[in-house]
Amino acid sequence: MRLELAGTFLVAAIGERAGSRVASLGTTEAKDLVAQVQSLVKVAPTTLMAQRVLIMVGLLELVGVFFVLRGVWFANVGSVNIGVAILSILTVLWTLFFHVRPKVSVRKLLGCLAGVSALLLLAWQTTCADRA
Repeated sequence: MRLELAGTFLVAAIGERAGSRVASLGTTEAKDLVAQVQSLVKVAPTTLMAQRVLIMVGLLELVGVFFVLRGVWFANVGSVNIGVAILSILTVLWTLFFHVRPKVSVRKLLGCLAGVSALLLLAWQTTCADRA
C-alpha cells in the first residue's frame, strides 16, 4: 500500500503540470518556448506552433502518468516501466532544452534530476516488489 501511495503522489505533480498545460492549450508557456527556440536557432516559430508542441508534450506526460498509475495500482511492472521511460525522457529533454542553455540553472537542473531519480527508483522498487 505504501508503494501505491508513494507512486501516486510522485506522479501527481507531473499530472497536474501536464493537465494544466493541456487545459490552457499551451498558452501559458508558449512565449517561453518561442523565445528559447529563437535564442537557439535564430528562427522564431509561431505561437500557434509552440502551443501545439506544448499540448503534445502535455498529452504525452498524461499518457506516462496513466501508465505509471495503472502499473502501480494493478501490479503491472511493464506498465510502470513504460510510464517511467516516457516521463524520464520528457523530463531530461525539457531540462536540456530549458535549463542548460543559454545559462545553467543549477536549482532547476537538480530538481529535474531528483524527479528522474525518483521515477527510476519507483520503477526499481516496483520490480523488486513484484519479485517478492
